[in-house]
Amino acid sequence: MIRSIIFFFLFLICWQTNAQSGLVADYSFDSCDATDNAGIQDPAQPFPALDCVCGVSGSGMEFGNGLDSLIFPATITDLFSEDFTLSFYVKFINPSSRVDIISARSESCQVDSSFIIRYSDVSKTFNVDIGETFNNFIELTADIDEDVCWHHIIFSKKERSYFLFYNGELAEEVVAVKEFTIDPINILSVSNSACLGPMLTESPLTGVLDEIKIFDRFVEVNEIELLQLFPDQIINQDTTIFLGDAIQIVTGESCSTSPSWSPVDGVSDPNILDPILSPTETTIYTLNLPSQGCDNSDTIRVNVVDRDELDCDNLLMANAFTPNGDGLNDDYGISNTFIIEELEQFDILDRWGEVVFTTTDVNGRWDGFYKGKDTNPSMFIYIVSYRCKGERFTKSGSLSVLR
Repeated sequence: MIRSIIFFFLFLICWQTNAQSGLVADYSFDSCDATDNAGIQDPAQPFPALDCVCGVSGSGMEFGNGLDSLIFPATITDLFSEDFTLSFYVKFINPSSRVDIISARSESCQVDSSFIIRYSDVSKTFNVDIGETFNNFIELTADIDEDVCWHHIIFSKKERSYFLFYNGELAEEVVAVKEFTIDPINILSVSNSACLGPMLTESPLTGVLDEIKIFDRFVEVNEIELLQLFPDQIINQDTTIFLGDAIQIVTGESCSTSPSWSPVDGVSDPNILDPILSPTETTIYTLNLPSQGCDNSDTIRVNVVDRDELDCDNLLMANAFTPNGDGLNDDYGISNTFIIEELEQFDILDRWGEVVFTTTDVNGRWDGFYKGKDTNPSMFIYIVSYRCKGERFTKSGSLSVLR
């Protein structure tokens, strides 16, 4: 419980100190208007007055009658001529086949000097187009997760490289042949494209838009998590507790007014977002979050271990990992840390006996780097000294770095 609370406050501190660097526009809609919280840009102009509803964090703006739109100040378009990052959340309600979300393009509905983010309900994808002419443009695509309500899109540029992130993961990267310039007369707007209409190619947005943030720099990949708000999600990871202990659940914000947990055994209150879980046996809990227009759910597995049945010799260490940045098996550490009362030393050595990683933190993990550089695929040795049930144990073995 303490670790979860510390993580939450560290997250807020990191967000305030790091993620705000370079922030030049921040439309959170929490005051139910389109004021720029960064205090740099003019307010965006809603047409007509948009409904203020529950958002991914605080309030969001609802687009729904086919005429709703939001026009950003002209200075916003200038930001896309240099490195930039655009981040926003969107939740769809009965979307049409091809939805205009955010775009800056000419009144003739042409590709020329345009920037377009749209959603296709047929292919279940987000698509981003940016270019100067039909012969000089790029397109990036991200498949959606149909099991979630809120979709987080980040589109960014670094020199001639363009990146599309979906829910915190890199969906596609494209390197352009040359820099693109968007005509300043093409104003960035939400659901206000010249291509909207029954006889044209796209339909207006029906849903909720929230937390639109624009940076005048490329937000590095390792900062992406700082823009994640974890809506409708259990923030705690699957965990292990001792019999008789409990875990405080921490979740992201949710618009659901009737959350429910199942099963209810060991749940302090099955009708709140953040109960205390104290199961007497290993249990997979499900949090159900019904909401207007979209239902969501998430799960957490709580493993329960009896102290009296601990096998102190059974320290679990994987025999390989793949630090290639794909988000899967990217680091290496102790799997069943719960058997360790005190970690005296955890070392990883190369074949010549040089220590490439060392820690006394039971949750410490090696990322495959040594002296700031990737280690080559090879065999390494781990040595772990720890105390369990008052006795000292040492375990060693080999592991492979695969790339």
